[in-house]
Amino acid sequence: MSLAGHTPRITVGYPGLLVSLVLMMLLAPIAEPQGSLRFASSLVFAGLLVFSVWTVSHEARATIIASALALIVFVGSTLMDWLELGHAFGVTILVVACLFFAYVTSLVLRDVFLSKMVSAKTIMGAICAYILLGMLWGYLYSLVNALQPGAFSDDVDETGLIGHFVYFSMVTLTTLGYGDITPVSAAARGLAVVEATLGQVYLTVLVARLVGIHLTQDGRQ
Repeated sequence: MSLAGHTPRITVGYPGLLVSLVLMMLLAPIAEPQGSLRFASSLVFAGLLVFSVWTVSHEARATIIASALALIVFVGSTLMDWLELGHAFGVTILVVACLFFAYVTSLVLRDVFLSKMVSAKTIMGAICAYILLGMLWGYLYSLVNALQPGAFSDDVDETGLIGHFVYFSMVTLTTLGYGDITPVSAAARGLAVVEATLGQVYLTVLVARLVGIHLTQDGRQ
């Protein structure tokens, strides 16, 4: 079978997913627990969940799993914004959010790795996966802090604003290391080390490989 006839399995939602991810990163660090910015951030988060599910819509089982996780996260997060539902409820939503982002990230990565032809959409998928890794680790940091208050040097609530941890996650993933937030507990430090290493390996191996193949294809054409 000709490679030219290969179509990546899940690429339809990548543009929308990428836009939602960028908007989420911009709004999350500055959104307050209440108010218009928090409402806007919630809307962007809902869009992020929709586009994340859209990217796996060509497989029924994946769609059902992603949709169920997304619905739980969105409803739970919305309720937490306006109601006092307790520590256990917050931890549960964080666990489900981690599962959701881990699941979607794995599907996007699988699509990128299985693509025989590298197109602009495939590269966009690789970028989405990179940002999704940052989102995933942001929720993991928030979960660690909820289970182990004081896991980070900065003073945050037990569940914390997710934007606080998304910011720290992206700084760690890109190895900027501003130093304004530092992991204190062993679990937090372990996650930070894994994320920093993963971020460098990802950029070096996967993205460089995809761009190289893409340039080679253009040269042949």
